[in-house]
Amino acid sequence: MRNTITICFAVGLLIVSSVQTWAHGDPVRSFGAVGNYTTGGEVSEGVGFSIRYDRRAYDLFSDEQLLAFRAQGEDVHQHSSEETISLNFSVGLNKDWDLGFTLPAARFTGFKDNGDDFAIANNTISETDVSQGLGDLVILGRYRFFQKDDHHIAALMGVKLPTGDYRQRTNAGDLVGTHNQPGSGSVDFQLGVAYTGHLQDLLAISADLISRVNTEGAGEFRSGNSILADFAVGYRPHSAFVPFIELNAIFQQRDMEFDEVKKNSGVASLFVSPGFRLTLARVHTLFASYSVPLWQSLPGIQNEEDYRLAFGYGIGF
Repeated sequence: MRNTITICFAVGLLIVSSVQTWAHGDPVRSFGAVGNYTTGGEVSEGVGFSIRYDRRAYDLFSDEQLLAFRAQGEDVHQHSSEETISLNFSVGLNKDWDLGFTLPAARFTGFKDNGDDFAIANNTISETDVSQGLGDLVILGRYRFFQKDDHHIAALMGVKLPTGDYRQRTNAGDLVGTHNQPGSGSVDFQLGVAYTGHLQDLLAISADLISRVNTEGAGEFRSGNSILADFAVGYRPHSAFVPFIELNAIFQQRDMEFDEVKKNSGVASLFVSPGFRLTLARVHTLFASYSVPLWQSLPGIQNEEDYRLAFGYGIGF
């Protein structure tokens, strides 16, 4: 029973998405944990598949504000929302190793830029109704190097491969900024540590700390390196219905483009994410969460994030 539910957790949570999917550098992620974003230290068993939908929405500047920013020499872009659908596969290699694969498709809507060629030549704002396409494939390995009773600690090692589309264009025909392309064109690396522990049948606790190093991709753009930290608590984790709450933090450096620092980039933020997980017939999992910001520090001129929404389905064997 316990092993089966553990598999369902891993299936429902196996998401480690493209760095470029999220404009502010915070990828959808988790791999066998309590919450929807936290990566746990308990290794998956068997094989699992899942599909997950994520949406993020932002406050917006007016066109007048964007033009005023450009008059001040500020290159500012924005978009109203981001959506991602991710297909995921996980497999347990042995009692201490598992491996996960995630392939996302990303969609950005309501994109506006005050600094591309069209905007400058016509003294206006460049618009893009939709930028969408296949994202970058992410592979994550997890090695559990410590286990005592219900306490598990694992090392995380991941790589993101440049499989995604980075040729999306604006309404006027210019290339969309690399930060809002579904793919990145870069090979990026992740290294971290994750923990999962159970307090009898009452609570499950998961936590992670992940560093991410990004290389230069399309358009000589390099997303800023980052550190991610998550902490999640679930109530009665071996039950069919498991409510949880988690904290999600990210600290990301500024981006680079053409060897220049993008001063309107980088982020430090903290979100709280309540949600639930429902296990049916021991192998089917439904999950959902809603995230709101507790704190956001955005260097330069950037849009604050309003909320995040995630839900999905998984099945384990």
